[in-house]
Amino acid sequence: MLRAIDTETGKPVEIGAEITDFRGDKAILVSVDRVRTLGRSGLITYELPDGKSGRCVYDKVFGLEVVEL
Repeated sequence: MLRAIDTETGKPVEIGAEITDFRGDKAILVSVDRVRTLGRSGLITYELPDGKSGRCVYDKVFGLEVVEL
């Protein structure tokens, strides 16, 4: 099972939670797609709060780390 972990607090971030990117922009976590491994960043999918444009990005953009539990 893949989980997103907040790199600052070490706490899990649930699907549907509001997340903030490195610029301070808000988004909603839609899915956790790939675990972070050596030489490979984790991937998450988010959508904007207004419901527009879901997008897949590296976990680091939102200060998250994708791990497998």
